[in-house]
Amino acid sequence: MQSGGFTNDDQKIAARGDLRARLRSLSPAARATASHAVGATLIQFSPSPAGRVVAGFLPLPSEPDLTGFYHHWRDHGGHLAMPLITGHGQMEFRLLPASKPAASASPDPDSDLPSFPGLIPGPYGLYEPDPARCEPAAITDMSLVLVPGLGFAAGGTRLGRGGGYYDRWLAHLPTTTPTIGIAFSIQICPSLPTLNHDQKVDFLLTESGWLKGNQGRLAIPHQLSAP
Repeated sequence: MQSGGFTNDDQKIAARGDLRARLRSLSPAARATASHAVGATLIQFSPSPAGRVVAGFLPLPSEPDLTGFYHHWRDHGGHLAMPLITGHGQMEFRLLPASKPAASASPDPDSDLPSFPGLIPGPYGLYEPDPARCEPAAITDMSLVLVPGLGFAAGGTRLGRGGGYYDRWLAHLPTTTPTIGIAFSIQICPSLPTLNHDQKVDFLLTESGWLKGNQGRLAIPHQLSAP
């Protein structure tokens, strides 16, 4: 599709540049405050964690950090699955080990690994599950999927970073599994360029609260409950 002589790809490149500039304008303190607000709202509205699997993400420095929510989920009997890149544009989710580091263990001052066991440094400066320690998570076992992105628009439109990892994976997710786009409010746009294969999210959540996603309504607690 073309508009004004520009292809859809051109529009995506321009939109990504604008969104990256917006994210650079956020101070570390502002990101931390906004991340805390997003996590607190997730704790309030998510289903009971006990025995359920949430598909999360390990953030880039510019993305919301949901560590507080992840600790809450695990502390209340839930399971955490994180993405593992398996090939070009391909990923799967792996379950993080339930065990916690021993209280007597001395932290390695040279290590910056996140505070969850089973993670190792991966591509793009991200951490990812160690396939030697983390079992595969079946896509049909997910109770909730948290989706990062470079930008989102009302209606659930998502603009990723161009690798196509989430679009390919979400295409196989059961439609009954709720997906939540996680972002800062400055990442919400009036509209975004899309292609046929681009996947939408059911709900959108920023530090300012819920926005209408692909479900066409605001999220309320029972709408986030999955079997």
